[in-house]
Amino acid sequence: SDPAIRLTVSGTIDEFLTQKTVNLSLTDTSLHLETIMALAKDFLPPDFATTTIRGNLSPSLTLTGSLPDSGFQGTIHAGLNGKDIEVHLPDLALTMGPTDLGLTAKDVQIKENLPLMGNISAKLSTHDLAFQAYSLQNIDFMLESDYQALGPFSGNLKISGNTALPG
Repeated sequence: SDPAIRLTVSGTIDEFLTQKTVNLSLTDTSLHLETIMALAKDFLPPDFATTTIRGNLSPSLTLTGSLPDSGFQGTIHAGLNGKDIEVHLPDLALTMGPTDLGLTAKDVQIKENLPLMGNISAKLSTHDLAFQAYSLQNIDFMLESDYQALGPFSGNLKISGNTALPG
């Protein structure tokens, strides 16, 4: 069977006593949600005892730059992908059918620990989402944006799907 958590971490910190050049990566990751929920079941509040969660999450991170006394300066690339995620919370009458998601932050420029600019995108696609008598089907959500600390936040948003509202 698949392990609950799989990841590969690699990197270097050069010139450790002076300039501290950083190059770190988190790749080849997989978080098997059903196995993690089985491990965590004894720690969940009673309201979530009947909760089921399935699917896989895959985070990634690349960090390159330097670490002077003034704070980190460099570039960050980060992502989170989810595949076939399903959630069922019977006590709350909440069900989320097979869902795929992708969150990405790329070319995020950091100076003195603060983000200066970068590109962010998010995509969510779910087959069905139901809460009590309300439901949504075939939802596609996409957001793309650029960020600049000194200028405007710009972006594009697309959403589509169907809903059934109680009458």
